[in-house]
Amino acid sequence: MRALSILSILVLTIVISRGVSGQEAPSWPPKSTSLGIYASTVLIASPVNIELDHFVHKEKIHFGFTTGLTTLFFWGFEEARMGGHFTFSFFTGSKEHHFENKLGFAYMPLYLYSIYDSGFDFKVIPVITLGYRHQKPGDKSYFRIGVSTGGVGIGFGTVLGKKPSSQVNE
Repeated sequence: MRALSILSILVLTIVISRGVSGQEAPSWPPKSTSLGIYASTVLIASPVNIELDHFVHKEKIHFGFTTGLTTLFFWGFEEARMGGHFTFSFFTGSKEHHFENKLGFAYMPLYLYSIYDSGFDFKVIPVITLGYRHQKPGDKSYFRIGVSTGGVGIGFGTVLGKKPSSQVNE
């Protein structure tokens, strides 16, 4: 099932990124900061993230970091932990369809509740996400789907501040 999900996302990303347009794409602002929410699930754990992204935009590569709060639910909401996460993040492309990657960690020091003692006592969790991001240059909103250490997920967010300018930092 997981392999099928990964394959589907990759095929979808390739097919969409091959779209041909006769118009020149708008430019990206030199930098942007956005606020988003991302939730994913797998049989054992389901993280929910509120995240702040900060990106530096070049013509076809966008890189930066993501940080935020994470609540991690285990075993179908029978146990929960809370903490934060930090990832190096990048996405590719000059138009609206992008391959996205995040690599980092989540630190989960707060034990919220448990129906019964599960025996898990880890606090640092690796974060690896591969997926698709839909965001047009100059647009304030984005949508993303992906496969990560937290399972298959979906998220959305908005760029903070005034409408991005149309200049690219070369």
